[in-house]
Amino acid sequence: MKCLSYGKNDLDLFLNMFERFPLIELRQDLAQFNYEQLNSIPDEFKRKLILTDKSVDESNLKEFVENAIALKAMAVDLDLRLINQQTITVVKMLRDSDVQLILSKHDVDLTQKSEIENVFYMFQQVDCDYIKIVYSECERSYIMDYISTFKIFQPKLISFIAGDSMKITRMLSLVLGSPFTYVALDESGKTGDGQLTTEEFDILSKAMGL
Repeated sequence: MKCLSYGKNDLDLFLNMFERFPLIELRQDLAQFNYEQLNSIPDEFKRKLILTDKSVDESNLKEFVENAIALKAMAVDLDLRLINQQTITVVKMLRDSDVQLILSKHDVDLTQKSEIENVFYMFQQVDCDYIKIVYSECERSYIMDYISTFKIFQPKLISFIAGDSMKITRMLSLVLGSPFTYVALDESGKTGDGQLTTEEFDILSKAMGL
């Protein structure tokens, strides 16, 4: 399944996407809508919404989570670095609501086994619905190491290797059990390095029989 990652400051375009895609990640740090604008999302579409804001830190985490709960979003994406003894009560607010938690870690070095083991250990300490791991771009020789990571967190792992040279891992992740992968509406709408456009996804999905 594809999830549109959306980061443009165009509310009308954003609202029109809900009929086209099964899931939509709003990169709020890029789009910068106010939450009153997001209330215009029809109720039947709010459960398609994943709310992500990479500018969130400990000072505004509670407000971000409260807005997501009030909005009745499907899920929020929180960086693993934000989870500590001081913020765990905010995470509990999510777990007590209908909003799911995607816990994410970016720029993980696939070539460093000790770093990977530490990241995996940290993920195991927090109750969440999905785990997202984005590895830094690396040589293709590490593709088997990437594949082997899926046996640990299936079926809730969303994972790929960044960069154009490894964009195929965004499709491979679906074969390995990821529930969805992120796509861009077009080249100008990409929110990540090596992200597939929805057209590229559709072509590869048909070729791979997904």
